[in-house]
Amino acid sequence: MSGQIDGPAVVRTTRGLGTLKILLSSHFFAPSIGGLETASALLADAFVAQGNEVRVVTMSAASASDREHSFRVIRRPSIVGLLQELRWCEIYVHNHISLRSAWPLAVVRRPWVIIHQTYIDGSGKGLVKRWISRRADIQVALSNRMAQEFDGAVVIHNPYDDKLFRMLPGVPRTRELIFVGRLVSEKGVSLLLRGVRMLVDRKVSLTLTVVGDGPERGKLEGIARELGVADKVVFAGIKRGTELVELLNKHKVMVVPSQGQETFGIVALEGLACGCTVVVADRGGLPEAVGSAGLVFEGDAPESLADCVERALTSLELIKGLRKDAPGHLGRHYPKVIAEQYLKLFRGLVK
Repeated sequence: MSGQIDGPAVVRTTRGLGTLKILLSSHFFAPSIGGLETASALLADAFVAQGNEVRVVTMSAASASDREHSFRVIRRPSIVGLLQELRWCEIYVHNHISLRSAWPLAVVRRPWVIIHQTYIDGSGKGLVKRWISRRADIQVALSNRMAQEFDGAVVIHNPYDDKLFRMLPGVPRTRELIFVGRLVSEKGVSLLLRGVRMLVDRKVSLTLTVVGDGPERGKLEGIARELGVADKVVFAGIKRGTELVELLNKHKVMVVPSQGQETFGIVALEGLACGCTVVVADRGGLPEAVGSAGLVFEGDAPESLADCVERALTSLELIKGLRKDAPGHLGRHYPKVIAEQYLKLFRGLVK
C-alpha cells in the first residue's frame, strides 16, 4: 500500500490549551459516498475549526478534492506509516471499527474511541469486532436504540451539513412527496408505493419523487405499474449537493420508510433543514433523528404511513407546530455542537 498523503502541506490550526492531535480512522471516505463518509468529513472539519490538529486515515482511493480539506488525508497507509500516525496522535478515533486499522494499538497505545456507525452481528468477523470493541476506552452509539447493542456506549447523534442543507428563498414548494436513499429492500420504497396507492384511493392529490438508485430500481418501477400509480411516481436517479438541496426545497413532505433498524438517519435532518415535513418509520434511530419536529408511523403498516402523510399534507396546524420545533432540533445537530460533545469525551481521556 502506498501510504499516500493528500491535503495541505501545513494544517493551519490555532493550537493552545486543551487542543488535541486527533487521528480519525474512516475505512471509507470521499470520493466514496455514504453516511460514514459524510459524518467523518463533517467531524474532522469541525474538530479543526475548534483549533485541533486532525488527520484522517482511510482505505479509499485518492481523490482530487483532498486538497480542499482543512485536514490531512492519509490513504492506504503502509504498516510503518500507520504506526507513525498513531505515534503522532494523542487520541485515536475509529468512525466505525476497522480491524485493518485497529491492530497498531497492540504496539502503540493511545486513548481509543469507537463510533459505531452500523450494527455489528454476533457471528464471524462481527463477533471479533464486538470483542475488540470492548477494549476501547469509549464506545459511541448514534442513537439510544443502537446503544442497546453495545454495553456502556455513550449516545451522540450524527451531524448534518448545515451549510449545504437549508431553505432556499424563492423556490416554490409545488411537489408533494420525496424519498432519498439507496434503492434496496430495507429502505422500504415498496411500502411507500403501497401507501401512495392508499392515498390516491382517498383522493389525496400527490406525486412522489424517488431520488437514488440501486439494484431494486427496476423491481420498484414494476411495483408502481402494478399498483397503478406509475403516473404519480418519478424515479429521478441520484442527486447530490446543491441539486439535491433545490429538489428538497421543492417538496412538502419527505418520507423515510426504512424497514431495517436504522442507526440514526442523517437524511431526515437534511429534509427538515430544507423545510420538508418529515415522516419516518419507527425503526432504530429514526424517531430520534426527527424528534418532536417530525412524524413517526408504524414501520410495516402502509395504512399508518398513509395516515401520517395525509396529515402532513393537509393539517396546517400540525405543520405549523412541527416547523416551530425544527430549528431547535436541527441546532442540536450542527457539526460544531456534535464535535463539542466528542471533544469533551476526548479531553477526559487525554491526561
